[in-house]
Amino acid sequence: MARPLIKTRRKTDLTNGYSGPYVAEQGDTLPPRTRDGQNERRNPVQEHSRRPRPGPEQPRPAGLSTPRHYADERRANRTARGASRGRDRNNPVWHRDVGQPADPEDPTTHRLFIALRLPEPAIDEIGTFINEMPTMAAGNVRWTPRENVHLTLLFLGDTPIELLLRLQEQIAEVAEKTSPFMLNLGEAGAFPSFHSPKILWVGLDGEVRKLVQLQGRIEGSLRTIGFEPEHRPFNAHVTVGRTVRDLDRQYAGDVGFSWRRSILPAERASVPVNEIQLLRSRFQDGGVAYESVFSATLA
Repeated sequence: MARPLIKTRRKTDLTNGYSGPYVAEQGDTLPPRTRDGQNERRNPVQEHSRRPRPGPEQPRPAGLSTPRHYADERRANRTARGASRGRDRNNPVWHRDVGQPADPEDPTTHRLFIALRLPEPAIDEIGTFINEMPTMAAGNVRWTPRENVHLTLLFLGDTPIELLLRLQEQIAEVAEKTSPFMLNLGEAGAFPSFHSPKILWVGLDGEVRKLVQLQGRIEGSLRTIGFEPEHRPFNAHVTVGRTVRDLDRQYAGDVGFSWRRSILPAERASVPVNEIQLLRSRFQDGGVAYESVFSATLA
């Protein structure tokens, strides 16, 4: 409770720059005392900025943390916006490594990337790897269809058709100077981390150094015809799935934990590298499929 002002205080006149004593008038009050005997001083800006906590019938002010029902509403709005643009990221055929062509109706460009195809035994082993995950965790992942499983060496993006011939010549030249080598499936991995995974992948073992050299030769060869190099270092991996959009952090952590604990057999499938493929991504049956444009056998 406020108490009557009974003593003289010094007041500053900000207008005239004068600071002098003044005597309180009748009716003036002091702020209530705190436990330590000092008057409680409050910042008027903070007082003005304080907002009441939202109640059941009170609209939620902007700028605060979003509760679950608000997050669900925003998620539904984003899904509707994505559908209006013709995208369906919940479709398991969607593959963000290669992505969606910028203009599916543009006949002058192809969305291309250079990759290695995996043999059927290696793909079967990855399927066994996935089946070891708990059902609940696996249900929060959009798995890559087996016909789309590959190892990307270089992503080219939307490429003019008139460059296809020169592109094939450069790939064939690199293949003639490279001898076949052998890889094996490696450990499980996740981007950016197992705690908050967005991409689930399987690494590679074996003659990885030769794989890195092959990727470097391809990248250097294509620079001569105008293709820009990748801005990030090459990381050899096979993408096998992506977590669903707007997945709660706790569920995402469960996915990463389960994926990390999945164990490949001691003798893992071999991945012989004896051919380079130029692949094109295009729409098919509501998703994205890959078709071979050109292949070159290693010498």
